[in-house]
Amino acid sequence: LGRWHQPERIPALSHVCVLDRAGVTAQLPSTMAALCEAQSTEELENTPFGCLFRLKTPLMLVSSTAVREKLLRGETQLPIPDVISEYIHTQRLYRTLND
Repeated sequence: LGRWHQPERIPALSHVCVLDRAGVTAQLPSTMAALCEAQSTEELENTPFGCLFRLKTPLMLVSSTAVREKLLRGETQLPIPDVISEYIHTQRLYRTLND
């Protein structure tokens, strides 16, 4: 975010949702200091912009690099939820131009 064009404007335009990686809490750049941390989605609904919301999802110890490598090797069993795997296969994501 810190390298985006005019990142200091983001809190005045939208909310920011953050998905932390397994065991690591994302550190936001100082340009996001104006964000107030929302504790619920209701807070987001009642505030037009300017909130930070940390998405609570199960932590998964898998990287997108590992998923891409498995796909390039032709593996169909991926270390991710089935719904995500189906989406990747249906949309033909992470494929080479020759596929």
